[in-house]
Amino acid sequence: MVWTCAAPQSNYTQEEKDQFIEELETLARSVPQSEQLVIGADMNGHVGSDANGYEGIHGGCGYGVRNEEGSRFLEMVQGWI
Repeated sequence: MVWTCAAPQSNYTQEEKDQFIEELETLARSVPQSEQLVIGADMNGHVGSDANGYEGIHGGCGYGVRNEEGSRFLEMVQGWI
């Protein structure tokens, strides 16, 4: 299963960002473990250049410094595995 999406940007409220993440988590958890899930997305966050505890999730191919949205995305994905 492949999904594409774009996360709310900086001009959205924190409530709208939270709702997006909650809906994405609900959709992802509905995919049976027997299927592969690929999310092609612009999450409007920076995961940074270093895995820093997210090895196995973060491939080390990011750039810059991790921001709040990037941390939240990594935490969400870590909860799926």
